[in-house]
Amino acid sequence: MSWSDADTTPIAPSGHEIEHGIEASRRSLGDQSCIAASQQLFDRIWNMFIPIIKRELMSDGDAVVVSDIDLHETYGTFSSIDTVGRVIGTVRAAHDPASLPTDLRAVRIALMRQLLINASLQACLSRQRCKAVVLDWAEDRSSGNESGPLQFELGLHCQETEFLRARVIKGVRALVQVLEQEFSQHDVAVALDTLWDAVWSNEDVDLIATQLLYADSVYAALPRALSEAAGLLAMKGLDASGLENCLKAYTWLYGDRDGRPHDTDAHTERLIVALERGVRANYQRDLAEIAGDHSAPEFFQRLADRLEPDHAEAFDSPRQLLAALEAGDGHADERVRALMLRINVFGFHYLKIEFRQNAAMLTEVVDSIVPSSLIAKVLRLDAPASYAGLTMADRVRLLTCLLDRGRRGLPEEAWLRFCDKNAAIFHEKSAQYQGRDYIDIYNVDRAHIRVVNAVTTLNTLRMLERYRDRITIHGIAEAGNIDEPLALLFLLAAAGHRNGVDIALQPEDLAGAESMLQQVEQLYGNPVYREHLAIRGDKQFITFGPSDTGKQGGKAMHIANMQIAKQHRAIARRFGIELVPSIVIGYEHARSNGSVAENIEAFDALAGRAVRYMLSGILEMRSHLLTPLMAHQSLRDLFLLNATRKPQGVSGAVRCNVPGEPSQVEWTAVVRLYKQKFFEHPLLPALLRDMARFDIVRANTKSTRPPSRAFDVQDLESRPDAIRAIPWTRAFLLSGVHHELIGASLLAALDAGHLRDLYRRDASFCGYVRNIAYAAARTRMELAWRTLSGSVPELAEVVCLAGGLDQPDGRDPRVLLASIHLEYVQAKRMVYKALHGAEPSRPEELTADQLLRSWPLLAQEVAWKEREIDRYVSLLVATKHEGDRFGRAEIQDIYSGFILSANTDLFFYSPMDPGESPPQPVRDSTDDESNVAAVDFRRPLRGGVMATYAMQ
Repeated sequence: MSWSDADTTPIAPSGHEIEHGIEASRRSLGDQSCIAASQQLFDRIWNMFIPIIKRELMSDGDAVVVSDIDLHETYGTFSSIDTVGRVIGTVRAAHDPASLPTDLRAVRIALMRQLLINASLQACLSRQRCKAVVLDWAEDRSSGNESGPLQFELGLHCQETEFLRARVIKGVRALVQVLEQEFSQHDVAVALDTLWDAVWSNEDVDLIATQLLYADSVYAALPRALSEAAGLLAMKGLDASGLENCLKAYTWLYGDRDGRPHDTDAHTERLIVALERGVRANYQRDLAEIAGDHSAPEFFQRLADRLEPDHAEAFDSPRQLLAALEAGDGHADERVRALMLRINVFGFHYLKIEFRQNAAMLTEVVDSIVPSSLIAKVLRLDAPASYAGLTMADRVRLLTCLLDRGRRGLPEEAWLRFCDKNAAIFHEKSAQYQGRDYIDIYNVDRAHIRVVNAVTTLNTLRMLERYRDRITIHGIAEAGNIDEPLALLFLLAAAGHRNGVDIALQPEDLAGAESMLQQVEQLYGNPVYREHLAIRGDKQFITFGPSDTGKQGGKAMHIANMQIAKQHRAIARRFGIELVPSIVIGYEHARSNGSVAENIEAFDALAGRAVRYMLSGILEMRSHLLTPLMAHQSLRDLFLLNATRKPQGVSGAVRCNVPGEPSQVEWTAVVRLYKQKFFEHPLLPALLRDMARFDIVRANTKSTRPPSRAFDVQDLESRPDAIRAIPWTRAFLLSGVHHELIGASLLAALDAGHLRDLYRRDASFCGYVRNIAYAAARTRMELAWRTLSGSVPELAEVVCLAGGLDQPDGRDPRVLLASIHLEYVQAKRMVYKALHGAEPSRPEELTADQLLRSWPLLAQEVAWKEREIDRYVSLLVATKHEGDRFGRAEIQDIYSGFILSANTDLFFYSPMDPGESPPQPVRDSTDDESNVAAVDFRRPLRGGVMATYAMQ
């Protein structure tokens, strides 16, 4: 049916009906489950959006008549976007026979649909979180947390995971903000029009502006969040003292140099200036508002004026500003106290910047700077040797000697000699290569790049010294040996910034994590490093998170990291060192890691005095901080978690899942199977090349980071270990595979009764089952097969193909995909056995509904999102086999809409199913599918009693 032939009888609701329906929807949001309310809300706003499209199509000047039934059924009901392409393509072909079968408007309408679904979910989640707050509280505790609140650093990292345009983010923000509150038809219509216009914008993402947007969200929400948390604590007789001093904020933006040769010190300094300018402007605005109706307006206006850096009496430090406010007669004013709270948290730097560089780069620069003759002299070798050629033990011995108190000048001298030797040729070649790209030069003149790396590294460390008040940590990515932190200490000394920053270790695969764990006692026993720790307050930072660990170890590596974190804390405690875990959460891995509370608890951070927790990407921050209400709720919950944690050494109440108990599963064995069957398999490059959708990922990158840390890799798929985690994850998602389920087959082979017992009593395994159930429910093997080979084989053929996995001369990527297919079946089998305590008769036929039956609201959301993915399946296959039919803009919107559908929001907020009825008791095992071993995930943040308070 063409547009012109369509029946024009309207079926969409009238304006009055929409208004009435929205009002009814608003009233009923609190009486329904989150998903039911979200679906009802989406239906209403979608029906409001249809007239916008109808009006737009009818005004195109082509005399096309569009009916409501066409729009509603085409964009709202049909399960395949092919219909959209055919209908709009018919119209276009009449005017342009060469036009493509797909249409930009079609994929942008599909993208708009996903945006509205997510907006509906976020709005309803915010509404439900307003009504109930979960407090971890024990009957015998009336004095609060005796050990005081954690020092909590919240990381806001605006890079890597963004795919929406800046105007789209702001449009979604405005819409969600309308839907969270009491809204009218007019308000929603305006927000929809604004968002639809933004979807058609083509501007690039301004990372600094977006970083400020989310920093401003935290700034605005802070006072109210703290006040509400304190009020809730007071209702239970718990002490909120110290919470006002517990929070700081930081970022990796333009400080993450791990594989980013295009991110320069100039970028970092531009960010530093923008952050300080932004926070000072916020203070000035707040002071002006206070002055506007205060009895002493001149006092506050003078303070605002002194925030200008060029003022004759400009404040040199935030302490001066705080002292001036405290000395004034308005310090009892609620707004003044709110401003003082913000100044105490953000200072003049707003967000601190953590630097991060790859361990290999540090090794290379030391190798460039330290002459072989000096190495031979210090180590008493018979012949000169390069630093890179030394064993780890000899590197440690060398660096310890060079940094010893009796050799204070050696690092600086080594650097000066290096400069004298290389200055002339460096300047000559820099002029010769002026205007050429770093990677281009790398591939033709690596000797020059080595000098560039040395100069850049030393200049960067000098920059850290200039901004020592706001750059206090330097991370070492892919750390695995203790010579690497000593190398950083050596380079800091060479740059004149000896012991000037804390060092954060960041292993990113199993080998590195185990190696660092085995060696860290030697590091703490090293006199040079021990002196460094003593100067820096006896704190050791170690970064854990779903970066390359997720790529190289799946879900099991995350749990192994949690276990390793606890071992690190025990070792550090023996040396009198405070371990500070840095937990990094990535959106695609949100289901792997759980909510903020779950993550902090699982990494044993509540047993310490400090924790760093980063939302690593704009997607993560959009899920927590998009609107003022969302930011308020997230901060409030962090304050509550902080104030109600148990003192060190006090365990939670006994229940079926005790997070403090060690897991009974050998997670490293699961990781090793993952590596053997997938990550380290020789067929992986072929599978990446033929199936993983790097073509789509590449077309949507907005980062200046090259495709790999290994700059000489020409074909990305040829070096799986060098691929960044976000492209890796998304390339597989776009072909239907959630790779974190690989390795579950090791557990699927265990006795069914034993698995059910583990599920009931082992918190780590319990979470793993939920996450693998989610991954299996969302994996689409038919899409993977259609992407790779165009057809889906029968299971018998899959089994036959997978049998060739261990053939040394195998070259067929179908063999590896067949192995993943069997892992997918075994993952479903493992979930069923853990939940039911019985062996499924045909695990390959288990459905998403059966897998997620213990988490009904998550199951509902997954079903909703999976129906939406149906719209993209045929397009994704077409872009693989007929890519020349699609323009860049169409690829952008297919990618954006798919990623929105491929992710789930519900568990990103909470480990529970909000609004879910109390779970049924665990029954004995039978073969009856309805007999699911339901474990209560609606537990408190940490042991104790769940207390729910109605928010007035």
